[in-house]
Amino acid sequence: KDIDGALKVTGEALKFAPDDLEILLTRMELLAAKRDTKGVAATISAIREKHPNKSVGYFHMGRYYASQKRYDDAVREFEMALSRSGFKDSFQTLNAIVSTRVAQGKPELALNRLQEILKEKPDHLFAHELLAEVYIVRKQYAEAEKSLNDAIKYNPTWSIPYRNLANLYLMRNNTSAAAEVYQKGLTAVPDDPQLLLYVAEMYERTRDYDKAISAYE
Repeated sequence: KDIDGALKVTGEALKFAPDDLEILLTRMELLAAKRDTKGVAATISAIREKHPNKSVGYFHMGRYYASQKRYDDAVREFEMALSRSGFKDSFQTLNAIVSTRVAQGKPELALNRLQEILKEKPDHLFAHELLAEVYIVRKQYAEAEKSLNDAIKYNPTWSIPYRNLANLYLMRNNTSAAAEVYQKGLTAVPDDPQLLLYVAEMYERTRDYDKAISAYE
């Protein structure tokens, strides 16, 4: 790919449309491909300056700081992004906050933040799902199981909590419980392709290849 040529094109385009978000994001990705960290940071700063009410600039700055192991700065940016995100877009940002705290070696801070959110909004399914992931990191498996069941309760059509709950049972070699979780999911969302894929992967892991093939079909 001619990255330098593409950068030249985006540079020319920004002369005519300096606030264009798509062009700025494309330029950021091109600079990242060149490993030009200073250029990436400068472009993200431009996005934040030109689009201060949108989450995207803060989110990418958070990712940039996380890559530099500036974890507290990263979380600050992710929190700014979260305050500008709609509910549907909040999972990615919350996940970034949790992942950053875990990478920092401070999962308890992620736990505290998620519990804060659930105190304000007890039916926040994303927070329940991510809370379970933190509990798993901390090997608090009973608490993780409860959080995943809560995530399923608040949105029975979302496939990820079924997968993670089934995996939790598989970690303890309880294949029958994992199969029951997936059956519950397929009852709620019949023929869901993502759930069927997870079922097939489960049977592959347990070397039950006939059932795996059946799920793939």
